[in-house]
Amino acid sequence: MNDHHGHGGSTSQKQDDLRAALDLLFALWGAIFKNRIREGFSKDRLTLDYTDLYAGGGSDPATGDDGSPIIALNALLRFKAATGHDFKATLYEYNPTTYQRLIENLGPYDHTRIRVLNDDNVCALETLTFEKWQYGLVYSDSNNGEIPVDVLAHFNRQRPVTDFLINVTCTGRKRAGMRPLQDDLRATGKRHWYIRETLDKWQWTILLGTNWTAFPEPPAERRFYSLNSDDGQFLLKKCGHTKEQLYGRQLSLFEKLPEPTPYATYDEYLKQPRYRAIRRIAMEQVNYLCQRCHARATEVHHINYPSWWGTDTPENCYDVPENLLPVCHACHCEIEGKEN
Repeated sequence: MNDHHGHGGSTSQKQDDLRAALDLLFALWGAIFKNRIREGFSKDRLTLDYTDLYAGGGSDPATGDDGSPIIALNALLRFKAATGHDFKATLYEYNPTTYQRLIENLGPYDHTRIRVLNDDNVCALETLTFEKWQYGLVYSDSNNGEIPVDVLAHFNRQRPVTDFLINVTCTGRKRAGMRPLQDDLRATGKRHWYIRETLDKWQWTILLGTNWTAFPEPPAERRFYSLNSDDGQFLLKKCGHTKEQLYGRQLSLFEKLPEPTPYATYDEYLKQPRYRAIRRIAMEQVNYLCQRCHARATEVHHINYPSWWGTDTPENCYDVPENLLPVCHACHCEIEGKEN
């Protein structure tokens, strides 16, 4: 553990997720800015604002890997070079030692665009000036899973077109007895949320909040899901329960599954809500990894098939997770003896 930020097995993945989210958002903002200019907006008015609520030291002392401030500033510089639109960044770091390390790591950057505050992010409620239609991003990555709801809700009221990106440890939240994740997300005021598949024993996930109704779906390979989808709701439930509660063979788990409904063909069966939920559980148990080659699992192979509808009880006419082997397409073809 270093200062109030730590380096774990998921750190590099979290950094990759931040880069991917920034690339997605910046491409979207670039397109929006083009439309605004066609509508008569001045280019000088169309800038991006980035706020990091838990900036850290700018790099990991153990590995030298870039931290969130450096990743974001590099992405902002690429955006400016590609579009000509300017930006500014505000970074909060309350630990004095970490703050000094952050200042050192920011040495090569143009400090006229960067504001670094050795203060708690709550001071954002008092020190920041807000322009209602300021595009940008607020990034939050606390080490204990806390979400600064009051600060984010204030941003949402003052800057409704500024999006949120939150890295959070669900395990840390559960151990600390924090309220359900969905309650915090609702309290920020953002209308739409996307959630990423969780990582390692700390169940790190990344949440993307926006008010844009036409927000494009994040790339499939990043495994982000809308909270309005079945996958998103499942992940939200996963973030609020222990692994034993989710994957144990308690009756309560199966009582929460969709009711078994009739099907006449195998294709119909594969579309049934109960089967889709059981398939997700099988995938989640192995973190979406192929159980033969450890590539990303995209399909499931039936180890045993359930009874056909009408020949047994409704429950026995559906799979259980243990009947499904998550695999990639190539390995599935090999198991089935088919050409890839």
